[in-house]
Amino acid sequence: MHWLDESNMQNIVEQLMALDPDSIPRFVLLKEWKGLKCGDPQYEAAYAQVLQHPLFQKIAEEQTADGYWGAYHGDTEAVIRQLLWMGVDPKHPVLQKVARFTERVLQGEDIWHQRCEKHDTERWWLEMFMPLVSAAMLSLLDPHHPLVRQHAEVWREFVLAAFAHGEYDPLAETAAQYGYFKIKTKRTIPFYNYYCVLLLSSQKGILPPDIERKVFEYCLHREAGMYYIYDKNPSCLVPISDTKNFYHWLRNLSIIARFSVWDEYKDSYYDWVWQQRTLDGLWDLGNKPRGFLQLSDSWRQRKNRIIDSSVYVLRFLANYAGY
Repeated sequence: MHWLDESNMQNIVEQLMALDPDSIPRFVLLKEWKGLKCGDPQYEAAYAQVLQHPLFQKIAEEQTADGYWGAYHGDTEAVIRQLLWMGVDPKHPVLQKVARFTERVLQGEDIWHQRCEKHDTERWWLEMFMPLVSAAMLSLLDPHHPLVRQHAEVWREFVLAAFAHGEYDPLAETAAQYGYFKIKTKRTIPFYNYYCVLLLSSQKGILPPDIERKVFEYCLHREAGMYYIYDKNPSCLVPISDTKNFYHWLRNLSIIARFSVWDEYKDSYYDWVWQQRTLDGLWDLGNKPRGFLQLSDSWRQRKNRIIDSSVYVLRFLANYAGY
């Protein structure tokens, strides 16, 4: 199995380091594949360059006094993902500040400072969607936070109801949600929603093993993929030449791969992704897909594009928890 061959993986990392990566991807490579730890002088020097980078400085300057950026649903979510993708420690004050704001939202002490999206009832946005998204985002910063577990247990009950008779029953899921929220709405939030999956996979053991398997298999084979992420069947292989779909397909897989049952399915996908390398043995998306989390300063140079593309794929092959 090529992707499990440590020497092969290290050879790829050495190739990427030889390309002289910019400060952010260089830090990611040193931290995640060269084994440098916090406290190591080389680690600290590389991390300091990330925190001094104009992108990080701009993000820090634009954070509000309350701890968020723009609209929480959309802007703040994207910033959280970007910072984590850059290797910023969740304990950094910038991320701790947004974590504290998110805690206040979950405790009912604040709300997102943005216009409520229009639905058949405003309560859907305030009482269902806002807590779910907030808990999912907090789980990326602190997966063992008590509020994360508290909200994960709420959504777990809906999943248990949905699969109570073996097969997925959306009507039972809807009834369980109504029983809890007491909100009459045409728009329930199914278990295969992006935020639900993040929350239900934030810790091991939230779902019973048999139910987790059903959830995973449903997400893997769902024809419409995962809303917000990918709109096709994730189980179908996508070539890297299909830049747009390859990126979103791999992101979808990396998110459902957070479930432990992924270990039983991963080999064929890893093998396929391994085969998508260039003649140089690296990966090249060719064009930056919409939403791609860039690490290098610019993609005007081909080598930067290859570095970012390869880091993205390497993280997938290394079971980096997707989001």
